[in-house]
Amino acid sequence: MKASFDARAASSSSVEEARAYAARALSLVEAKLDELVPGESAGAGAVHAAIRWSLFAPAKRFRPLLLLATGETFGAKTEQLLATACAFEMIHTYSLVHDDLPAMDDDELRRGRPTCHVKFGETTAILAGDALQALAFQTIAEDETLDAPLRVHLIAELARAAGTPEGMVAGQAHDLAAESREDVGGEELELIHRRKTGALIQAAARAGAIIAGDSRQRRAGAQSHLPVALRPRRGARARTFSPRRSQRRARRDQTPHRHPACHRPPHPRTPRLRSKGEHL
Repeated sequence: MKASFDARAASSSSVEEARAYAARALSLVEAKLDELVPGESAGAGAVHAAIRWSLFAPAKRFRPLLLLATGETFGAKTEQLLATACAFEMIHTYSLVHDDLPAMDDDELRRGRPTCHVKFGETTAILAGDALQALAFQTIAEDETLDAPLRVHLIAELARAAGTPEGMVAGQAHDLAAESREDVGGEELELIHRRKTGALIQAAARAGAIIAGDSRQRRAGAQSHLPVALRPRRGARARTFSPRRSQRRARRDQTPHRHPACHRPPHPRTPRLRSKGEHL
């Protein structure tokens, strides 16, 4: 009985320590992001306001926190990790801004408030996403706490995880291509999650270990179980039709494209079979 009580007490203590660590890390990431991102008065029209609207919406900051935790566990200093951690969050946020656009998921809410294109217009939202992507790589390239070869390595890791053929863009493309199909099985669904959501999460864990100068074997160990451990709980039934999304699609396909800067005719689309991994 006493052993059981001691185990529960130890578990409770570990949870509190984890929460305290996450709160501290979150505060550091928020402050660094605010330092790195241009202010709303720095020109570029509404682009900077749109960037900040999207980036500083309430968020878990899971990727940067994972990078910090991995890097510090392997002995890296926090100041060496922060810029790269923020770069991962910039890439993640840019992907959400573009994913919400009418040509993609056509979502009106993100993180509990209007999506970027709903508040600022499609053109500004596209530019905000583009700017966040560029700023992510600039942030790593100009991080003078790291040696130049290490920066190049990290830029390659982030680009590979964010792009194609094995990264986030590839997963999004696969997701879009599968939206009209009803034969998407478990293995294909896992592949979509692995690329669209898991690739950037894995790369965050690897990047923390890389900055710490750890061995390739331990870097592999740091991320080898992440795709399974972090797979969305609803993954088995994730690709399902959404009546609300279907109604929005129908309304959109009956009217001209909403932003005057986009001179494309309305195009019929099958309701998106949404991947639920985007909440991480």
